[in-house]
Amino acid sequence: MKAQWTDFWNARTPRERRILGGGALLLLLLLGYAWLWLPVQRESVQLRAALPALRAQAQQVAADRQTVAALRARPAAPASGDLAARIEALAVAGGLRARIEAIVPLDAQRVRVRLPEVAFDDWIAWLDTAQKAGVRVEYAQAEASGGAGAVRAEAVLATGG
Repeated sequence: MKAQWTDFWNARTPRERRILGGGALLLLLLLGYAWLWLPVQRESVQLRAALPALRAQAQQVAADRQTVAALRARPAAPASGDLAARIEALAVAGGLRARIEAIVPLDAQRVRVRLPEVAFDDWIAWLDTAQKAGVRVEYAQAEASGGAGAVRAEAVLATGG
């Protein structure tokens, strides 16, 4: 192969050699531009476009990290007392006791609470109050119910916040 290439090259006139060399150089430059420079430029544009969203994500992660640190620093709620009784007291204090269908103890540390119909905002506010009182929400479900803004709600609540 090398001998054929050498014979081909030697058979060319100096002018043809310059033209072929220039064409090869031009082809090499075009291929370098297409395979190296253009992909780098495209990636650079994409990264510049994604940068604001990534910065916003980084700020959100930093805020979430602070929230997690604050929650970890919060003292654990006392585990003393019957959880069902604590839930009952929280329901009475939150004005939801009349709407609760059942408070069913699942074990010593978990209870299931069912409400056939409650305003969604009241439900969420009560869950928030329960969490602040040291009750952990393991599971919560709310399905649309008859009235506007009303839901059928169910939750599994456990000791420890």
